[in-house]
Amino acid sequence: MIQGKYIYSADKNEIKGVVLAQNRTVATGRLYWENQIYYIDDITVCKEEQGKGYGDFIVKMLVDKAFREGTGEVIIYSPYMVAAFFEKIGFTSVKNEKEDEKQKEAKVKLRLRQEDLLRKCQK
Repeated sequence: MIQGKYIYSADKNEIKGVVLAQNRTVATGRLYWENQIYYIDDITVCKEEQGKGYGDFIVKMLVDKAFREGTGEVIIYSPYMVAAFFEKIGFTSVKNEKEDEKQKEAKVKLRLRQEDLLRKCQK
């Protein structure tokens, strides 16, 4: 049985998500917000559990939590080599001119807006 849990941090601007399978942690992630902008990072899936849908589960769990908290969009900074994983969920690449050159080379900014997700679900 797969189960998702939230761990509320002493830092009031952060929630950690945990995915359990057979009572053991298989995936984790973090949702945090600054100035009403919500971000997801630190997505981790146990190596032996990769490819079983746990990464998808934790990301969707955190996105759902962000939208329930009232945000209209969620941002992820992803390494280019795994950006396609987030795009399958519905995130789209966003150009950000304010990023420094080093950050641009290492990661891509991805955004999922609630309205885009609703349109995707209606198809």
